[in-house]
Amino acid sequence: MKRPEIVCANPNCKERITDHKSTRRKFCSTPCKNSYHHNKKLEEQEDSIANDRSIKRLKRFLKEMEEMEIESFIYKENSFFFNNVVLPTKQTYIHDDGEEYLVSRLDNFLVHRERNTKTIKIFKHGPINKTLF
Repeated sequence: MKRPEIVCANPNCKERITDHKSTRRKFCSTPCKNSYHHNKKLEEQEDSIANDRSIKRLKRFLKEMEEMEIESFIYKENSFFFNNVVLPTKQTYIHDDGEEYLVSRLDNFLVHRERNTKTIKIFKHGPINKTLF
């Protein structure tokens, strides 16, 4: 009895598998299988990697703002960067003036983003030694 012809499941390969022991076989070779799963994992992590890069750029930007002694700024209405970056978990921070803010901690900075006024406020320039929350 002739076995059915199987096509490799790797979209980059699509080689026909004629000599196989099982009909459950999906890939023509182990390197092909590894390549498929590696590419699949990269696609899944692409958004996460892009966000990590955005966070690094934001940290660099905050350091520049600290050097210029700027404590808040307004960003553009359709800013691709600020609308797409996912900040770390937000926690409540009570400022010296008694106001409560939801802030994200980025290195030595506490960042509060107010979406309706498109404002970013920066708190605690410098090392954070105590728990603020």
